[in-house]
Amino acid sequence: RVCSTQARGPMSRRTIATHNQVNGLLVRNKQLSAQELNRVNQQTPTLAPLPIQINAEPSLTIQTLVADAYQAHQEKPLHLILIDYLQLLAHKAPGETENERIAYVSIELKNLARQLQVPVLTLCQLNRQAEARPDKRPQLADLRGSGGIEQDADMVWLLYRPGMYGLKDKNGNGLDDQAQLIIVKQRNGPTGTLYLGWNNQTTRFSDPQNNLRLAQSNLMPATSQ
Repeated sequence: RVCSTQARGPMSRRTIATHNQVNGLLVRNKQLSAQELNRVNQQTPTLAPLPIQINAEPSLTIQTLVADAYQAHQEKPLHLILIDYLQLLAHKAPGETENERIAYVSIELKNLARQLQVPVLTLCQLNRQAEARPDKRPQLADLRGSGGIEQDADMVWLLYRPGMYGLKDKNGNGLDDQAQLIIVKQRNGPTGTLYLGWNNQTTRFSDPQNNLRLAQSNLMPATSQ
């Protein structure tokens, strides 16, 4: 269920591209080959039965989101709540400063997860401090309003794609097809880095199949806490 008609097109196109592993730009411009179009037509109907509800109203507040989540959970138990993104909700939250508003939204989402017993995965903006580092690698302190988020979150993951910055490995090879999931906080477990594959055309992350390459990777070494 998509609550905003304006969101149906872009969301549908991105989902089709990722699910079917086809170029998202070709999907948007209706330039898929006959083979790709046949694959899309065969596989896309499997998405229709999925119990996914999307509220894409631009004026959504944290109060409305919480109320909608309770109502949806009563109608049919939810298994995951995904927020894109926390700072957007914070614009209309109570508080005099941005950090106060972010902290308010953060604790509200924490309470929602506890009361419904449903995981809440929240996307967050980063500030530009990482771009000043030679390797551009993000850190926990780069989260905008990181104090409240760091306190409330059970886990904090940072996505890092070195190819975005034109970085190369020690052999001069490009890193456009690589990504890292950096676990900087995990309340009940270890921190560290997971290495992923990345396909820019389909905007899809993958689990790398070449484990030997990972073991011998020339990427900048990850730090663990």
